[in-house]
Amino acid sequence: TVYESEKLTALRYHSFGYMHGHSVGGTNPSLLEAMGCGNLILAHDNPFNRETLDGNGLFFRDSSELAGIVNRADDDGFDNARLRAGAKLRAKTSYQWPDIVARYASELKKTREEIAWTGRKAPKRELESEPDASLGREWNADGSARSKKVS
Repeated sequence: TVYESEKLTALRYHSFGYMHGHSVGGTNPSLLEAMGCGNLILAHDNPFNRETLDGNGLFFRDSSELAGIVNRADDDGFDNARLRAGAKLRAKTSYQWPDIVARYASELKKTREEIAWTGRKAPKRELESEPDASLGREWNADGSARSKKVS
């Protein structure tokens, strides 16, 4: 695993492609970063990755399919440039923070209006006095957890 920012950036911008093997979850930040760098994306075939890429990647369900698409993508006649450009454009036009925030705000507004229209009350949540009281923890001055003494 590479954590050094400069090395990671160089890998993202100069690699042949990016293999995204996540099979569950939502929109994954590492997938978006690879798309934004213009990588050829080889992604596990699931609804989350298909929605994120919107046709701008190659998909596999298992290791034999992955081997096949790697061989196909390595063929000089394959249209990698179109997929790279499409993924980069998709990241730029569909996954920018101002747009994401606006979509969340719109959904929250719809929910609030629905609650008001139906006359339902929004559920109230009781806050605990300490962040992790249910786990029996106390907190040191530096923010680290310590076990609560049981008497």
